[in-house]
Amino acid sequence: MCEGHTTRQIEINNLQMMVNIGVGEQERSSAQPIRFDVILTLADIGDGVRDIDGNLTRPLDDLAESVDYVSVLEIVDGLVRIGPRRKLLETLANDIALRCVGLEKVKSAEVVVTKLMPPVTFELQSVSARIKLAKSLENKSSQDESPQDESPENDRIDER
Repeated sequence: MCEGHTTRQIEINNLQMMVNIGVGEQERSSAQPIRFDVILTLADIGDGVRDIDGNLTRPLDDLAESVDYVSVLEIVDGLVRIGPRRKLLETLANDIALRCVGLEKVKSAEVVVTKLMPPVTFELQSVSARIKLAKSLENKSSQDESPQDESPENDRIDER
């Protein structure tokens, strides 16, 4: 019997907002159309319906075992509207990914921030920055040597 593994992901596709972002002050002075795509990989759950190989065939139908995508939309909205203005797309993508991996059930986050109408003289459709972040346990090497408490506090990332 093989050991099964099911990957659970939540995808937010094509969220569009007007954002003040850019390297030059003139570029940041007026809002530009920006698209956000977020893929969250969720932590494994122990319960649910599994097949003979251990693959999860039906996860629990319980939001407590998942992530409310509205909370992710609120993270993006808060960072865009309330957070400091950023110069780089990758900085904004990184800030969103950091907040997302801080959510309890999220194992990793991939964030793509796309400037839909970049102010350049070249013919192009868009410019994007992509960031992938995974939640990592602190002191992983010491964990390999001795068992550690598996509490959620050990899964939090350091946002310093």
